Amino acid sequence: MKKTIAMLLAACALLMAGCTVKLNNNRNTGSIVTMPPASDPDPTATAVQAETAAPAESETAEPADSEIVLTKENFDAEIAGDTPILVDFWATWCGPCMQLAPIVEEFANESDGSYRVGKINVDEQPLLTQRFGIEAIPTLIVFQNGEEIARFVGLTDKAKLAELVGK
Repeated sequence: MKKTIAMLLAACALLMAGCTVKLNNNRNTGSIVTMPPASDPDPTATAVQAETAAPAESETAEPADSEIVLTKENFDAEIAGDTPILVDFWATWCGPCMQLAPIVEEFANESDGSYRVGKINVDEQPLLTQRFGIEAIPTLIVFQNGEEIARFVGLTDKAKLAELVGK
């Protein structure tokens, strides 16, 4: 009963304040942590889902064709070049990730080749999540020549994405 009440209170807080997710580095799970949003998103757009619930098809943040799906197998090769690559660490159950997904997709579609965009699903790639110390999502990291050059945690807009990749 206490757990149910705590979950209801957390859901209410998420609707009012936005959220990110605290990842447990020992397991492929997360817990919700309320934080103020990085920008002033539309509160009606916040999606709150239980960790075990499957998201509706329209709510997924699956990468678009212009976004590279990064895995432990291709990650090092993809970040090795001198073209900056913005990497979005996300999950389907993360409300702010769902809000950020169309912004990142639009940013990827607008690329003139001076930057690239990749996505890492933290549930599917726990080793990469741990490797880069991802403790909250969404987290955006820009890599160039195999090195991290910028990091941002939370919901943001396209202008901030452009700033991160140096445009």
